[in-house]
Amino acid sequence: MNLKWFLFSFEGRIGRLPWWIYALVSALLSVFFDADSHRSPDDELPLLAMLVLVVVAVVAAWSSIAVGVKRLHDIDKSGWWMLLLFVPIVGALALFVMNGFIAGTPHANRFGEPPSADEDEPAPRDPA
Repeated sequence: MNLKWFLFSFEGRIGRLPWWIYALVSALLSVFFDADSHRSPDDELPLLAMLVLVVVAVVAAWSSIAVGVKRLHDIDKSGWWMLLLFVPIVGALALFVMNGFIAGTPHANRFGEPPSADEDEPAPRDPA
């Protein structure tokens, strides 16, 4: 799997395992970076540091959406389902359940071939 494709492309499909790994790594990184954010209000962050944080936040948001869209493609849903994030609580919970627990379609769908077997559960064999 190409990391550039995995993090930044909106095309193709990924299985549950890569999505879970991405979700857990993202959560750990969020906790790590949030630990230093509770400094005194008197502390000033230099302009360059703020700009770097904005760039990191934009890249993180883009990659989160891209990974979520590819996971939705695996269950044969359009990436537009990511708009559920704008529905407070219920939308995020619905996306979490769909992405984390619903198995992808076992055969090719309108978004491409299923992820390879080493990424997730093996695709069923054709009875031929």
